[in-house]
Amino acid sequence: MGDLFPPFSFFLKPNRINKKANMKIVNDFFNKACSDIDKKYFPDVKYYRDTKETAAIHYAVELFNNGVIGYNELLDKVSLACKVTHEEIYTILSKHIEFENLEFKFVNGVFHYKIKDFDYHKYISEEIGHPLGTIYKKGKTFEYGFVANGYDWFCFKIKAIKRII
Repeated sequence: MGDLFPPFSFFLKPNRINKKANMKIVNDFFNKACSDIDKKYFPDVKYYRDTKETAAIHYAVELFNNGVIGYNELLDKVSLACKVTHEEIYTILSKHIEFENLEFKFVNGVFHYKIKDFDYHKYISEEIGHPLGTIYKKGKTFEYGFVANGYDWFCFKIKAIKRII
């Protein structure tokens, strides 16, 4: 049972590494990220609890900082509270996150990250359409989809692309 969960020290290290996403956050990530977002989108708010939008942003950044939610969910929550696209939030957060060996792109405002060695024969194709081509679904709930762009394969959340199409 102990092997299923990382040690608590993993969550307490200031420059901890998220092995799944290959990213490092800078020291004092929470304060730096929240400060940048607040200055740009809520310059008149004095205390973050004054509006439910700023409270939601601070809570989402805190959850990500503590390892509770992933990067995609952070982008979803913060962009929803700021009423802007993922690209705009990514631009702000990327100043405080180092991506290691992670290639990605935004397609119609949806975060797609590059994967290696994808065999589309093992997956079910989806007919909802995608700007890049056919979608292949993965998992029991088909939460994630894969799409080719030339010789490269990218993974994304299917529900995010369905909102756009």
